Amino acid sequence: LSRSVKWFITCALVGLMVPAV
Repeated sequence: LSRSVKWFITCALVGLMVPAV
């Protein structure tokens, strides 16, 4: 995985987890 893809996935996961908390 490229660094950009890794950052995109990380941001997506954080964006989904924050509202859940």
